[in-house]
Amino acid sequence: MLVGMIFVYAFLGLMIFIIKVFIAPLATRFPDEVLNNNRLAKPPVRDTTPPNATIVAAISAAITQHRKNLE
Repeated sequence: MLVGMIFVYAFLGLMIFIIKVFIAPLATRFPDEVLNNNRLAKPPVRDTTPPNATIVAAISAAITQHRKNLE
């Protein structure tokens, strides 16, 4: 059991060493692109026009038909 724990800690230490030595310099040399957050800062535009009367009638008829079918 002790050998297994030593192996795990040695493996994790080796991984940390490899990340620090090899991958971290690559991350500074090739950084990720910065996203433009101005697009997200604007509030969404809401549609304030009243719904069409025929659409409201169709939705009401569908709800009524559905409730009749449930009985």
